[in-house]
Amino acid sequence: LYGNFNRSNIYFHSKRRLIKMKFYSYKEKKNICGTQIREYRKKLGITQAELGARVQVYGVMLDQKAVSRIELLDRIVSDYELWALSQVLKLKMEDLLEP
Repeated sequence: LYGNFNRSNIYFHSKRRLIKMKFYSYKEKKNICGTQIREYRKKLGITQAELGARVQVYGVMLDQKAVSRIELLDRIVSDYELWALSQVLKLKMEDLLEP
């Protein structure tokens, strides 16, 4: 435990070697943008599946399940995913990062 951050190591085998990956969470959450994404998606009146499809136009592969996990704060969001989501929702990236 590092302050409010939890760090855990995940090990898996790849091509006959052990790889260590670190997963981070903040106060048991994987992102801070999920609640804003849900709010703005609902304001636009689109489903999670539609949001995922629109994000794919920008070359980012998100399906309904990934959008759901993001909104539930159970999935890390990369910078390029956040950018594509902001484009679809017609917002600045900063708007999605406000707690």
